[in-house]
Amino acid sequence: MSLHYKRAVPSQINKALKRRAVNAAFISSVESRKCKCTDLGIIAHKKVYSVLLLEGENQTDPASATSNRLAKVLDLQGQVLIGDAALKHYLDGGEGIDLAEEWYKKMGLPFVFARLCYNKHGKSIEKLAKRFAKSKVKIPQYILKREAKKRDISPKDLTWYLEHIYYEMDWKAKRSLKKFLSESRKIERKVKPFIYDIDGNKVKINNYVEILTLNPLDFSHLDQKELKKVMSMRGETYQVYEVDEWFQAWVTKEWVISEDETMSHSIGLRGHEMRLVQKPK
Repeated sequence: MSLHYKRAVPSQINKALKRRAVNAAFISSVESRKCKCTDLGIIAHKKVYSVLLLEGENQTDPASATSNRLAKVLDLQGQVLIGDAALKHYLDGGEGIDLAEEWYKKMGLPFVFARLCYNKHGKSIEKLAKRFAKSKVKIPQYILKREAKKRDISPKDLTWYLEHIYYEMDWKAKRSLKKFLSESRKIERKVKPFIYDIDGNKVKINNYVEILTLNPLDFSHLDQKELKKVMSMRGETYQVYEVDEWFQAWVTKEWVISEDETMSHSIGLRGHEMRLVQKPK
């Protein structure tokens, strides 16, 4: 297995893994429920300094999924700010509520912001994750200086920030994640998102739909073998596990490639691509 890496904000990474534009990624913990994941995460004990809630009107951060949901779970009002912008805001003396710290105050547990999940090469990814968990992270100075310069902060500040992040999911992190996902589901049940199918019927989470059509151009990033498998989903029935903010109903299918290798693919269906059906017997 050869490795190539891509960088993007969390919400873009979540979509890339769903679309199989990448085979493994640290995705938002709130999006990881239906994914195959390792025991590696991005975890903060008490303060994280890069996920803040600023005073003002309610405003989500489009780059985030987990942090936006965390603010709702904690029932806090304000503007969610994450990543480099949040860290720079803090280092420049700006005020804000640290959402990881607020979670710790309420639950007494660390917070898991992301998990390393995959849709292919599971055996290799799991092996890589275990090896990383046992290793001591050392960042070469040239990389540290380069990344610090991109963020307009000092290498010393970047090193200090990274000291507050750990990656191996111990029992406390796993317990915290389970609690967060449980609380998150309660929020989802209150919202009850839905879209309409080709006949104008409401489609909600846990409904069953028949896939009527798929546009191969939407999957141009796949090789021919994988594209053929995705196209084979047409005419089949699947249960909807998510309806997202872009009004797509998400379904997934898993194929057994070999004795120790599986491949899964999730696709977001628009209204004209599906029809609501009864639960298969």
